[in-house]
Amino acid sequence: MDFVTFENTKINNFNSGASKSKFDFDITVHGFKNDEEFQEYLDSNKKYHISNLKQMDPKLLMNNVKSLKYYPNIDEIDISQNIGALQTEHLEEIAKCTKLKYLNINGNDNRKTDTCDNVNSSVNATIGISSLSTINDIGYAGMIAISKIKTLEVLRACDCNVTSEGLRSFVGHQSIKNLYLDGTKDLDPYVLEQLVSKTPTLKTLSLNNCGLKMDHLTALTANISVIDLRLGQNYIGNDGAKIISLINGIRSLYLENTYIGNDGCKYLANMRVLLMDLRNNDIGNGGSKHLAKNKSLIVLCLAHNRVKNDGAKAIAGMKNLIQLDLDNNPIEKSGAKAFLKNTTLNELKTFFWLIDVDLCLEIKFHIQQNKKRIDEGTELARQCGLTQYYNKNFIHFFKSD
Repeated sequence: MDFVTFENTKINNFNSGASKSKFDFDITVHGFKNDEEFQEYLDSNKKYHISNLKQMDPKLLMNNVKSLKYYPNIDEIDISQNIGALQTEHLEEIAKCTKLKYLNINGNDNRKTDTCDNVNSSVNATIGISSLSTINDIGYAGMIAISKIKTLEVLRACDCNVTSEGLRSFVGHQSIKNLYLDGTKDLDPYVLEQLVSKTPTLKTLSLNNCGLKMDHLTALTANISVIDLRLGQNYIGNDGAKIISLINGIRSLYLENTYIGNDGCKYLANMRVLLMDLRNNDIGNGGSKHLAKNKSLIVLCLAHNRVKNDGAKAIAGMKNLIQLDLDNNPIEKSGAKAFLKNTTLNELKTFFWLIDVDLCLEIKFHIQQNKKRIDEGTELARQCGLTQYYNKNFIHFFKSD
């Protein structure tokens, strides 16, 4: 046996009261007969995952990251939830991966820990800034390092304190397609405008729980390429809905828990979107009737609202709707019966209040019969660009992550 390499797949347990060197590793030992077999093994590895190690020694993490250079075909890295361990210098090493397409650094806001007091002095020279607190901040210097990865398509940087200056480095990026920035606060609206107007490859933009204001929403109207927009858990309201309705090109719109209300639905109903998620928005019959006028919606989620019988009847009359979620709405028997006349739905998720079991079974059977007749509707959804969202398991259809 000429070569032996240790591949640490993950760290199972860590005793915070013990020495930082006492980790419990899962280790796979590989034996190789010659150089060619060893190189073939290295070339075959494409994924690297080491996450949720909040108290890991940054030096140990650096040793792991530096080992990536031996795997030339790595295209997916998950290094999320490593608060206090992940630093900018680690991301600079990761940026050397020439085929990387997916990077997850979620949950690495180092402002929440004092672990990152010592930073390699070379970082200062590389980034060209002098404030150590800024260098340690992954949301700034780390984002600049990541933006140099020319092949990167998906970046998950939620809860990383991404700054406007850090985000600016992705304006005009040549390969980024999906950008998840949930939990990012105090973004400069101008930088957001530049991002959506000068990054033609960008398709998915997630800004859930980012404290967005009207200026941010106005900035998004400069959009040229984003088709999947996620703005949940921001206070948008009626005025914000009016601005959002002016954003061109959106196919999938996620606005759960954004205080849209009935009046906001009046504006959203005019959008040419295929999927709309409006969970938990205090929407009643009035809002439902507005949405029912939309001619393009294929998928609609109105779970956890105040839709009653009249609203249910309006929604049941929609001609293009394929999937519908009305869970946790006070719909009674007269509203439920309306779905027996619908000819397009093939997925219906709801808990109808105060109706008998026989009617529930009748509705379920009717939807199943619809499903057999509308295979062309499924194909339509795929042709319209919903391939990545379409999922026969409707319970998971509206997950936004």
